[in-house]
Amino acid sequence: MDDIAYDSNGTLWAAADEYLYKFNGTSWSYTNMIDQFQEFVLINSFFPDKNGKLWIGTSNGLFVYENNVIHSKRDISGNIDIQTIAIDHRGVLWLAEFFEGLHRYTDGKKIFFPEALNVIPSQIHEIIIESNNEKIMIGTAGSSIVRVNDEAFYVSVRDEFTDSDLITLIPNPVKDRFRVETALEIESFKLLDMNGRILFSTKGEKSGNGYFIDINAFSNVPGMLLLESAGHDGRKYVNRIMVVE
Repeated sequence: MDDIAYDSNGTLWAAADEYLYKFNGTSWSYTNMIDQFQEFVLINSFFPDKNGKLWIGTSNGLFVYENNVIHSKRDISGNIDIQTIAIDHRGVLWLAEFFEGLHRYTDGKKIFFPEALNVIPSQIHEIIIESNNEKIMIGTAGSSIVRVNDEAFYVSVRDEFTDSDLITLIPNPVKDRFRVETALEIESFKLLDMNGRILFSTKGEKSGNGYFIDINAFSNVPGMLLLESAGHDGRKYVNRIMVVE
């Protein structure tokens, strides 16, 4: 099963591969997307809106189920491979491609997140609208959660929940220079502020079982920052570090 949800009318929907299933309370019916559209279309995710429409993200673009008919909406999405889909409190449609990042659709127009590419891993698995309707939560393949400010279009918080314990920052808090203690082979480091902006990048100074990083390389401002360590295997690890005067 790829997705399952109730819509605003209480109808239960489910998806598996190319099949979209509908349960009316007594029996199931289904639509085969490949047969209907005569092309390879697999359903990855769907999202029922408050108006009774079912927005469907597929391996071959965006579709919508409305008035018992499935329509293609690839005039606005193109033939992108949509991994997950969500709609916020304003009716704005959010889509994520597994390998290409985050998109937002307003009034039929697509807005891509160029600023977010530096801090949001491209392999997005889930989009969740927070209960206060002010933030978009992104779950990624890197086992991280990213909070996106949907008004200003930048990443406001990022927390890494796995593997960051493989890296220790000494000292922390830090004033001007610190050591990254790790047995991992690190390709490069990025220092980010809590808005996701890159302050500077460095390969660090390799020393024994770790690396030294000199934060005097930029005009540092006291406060909480994020250190992103990129391994040779392509994985990224994020640790918090406090900079003091």
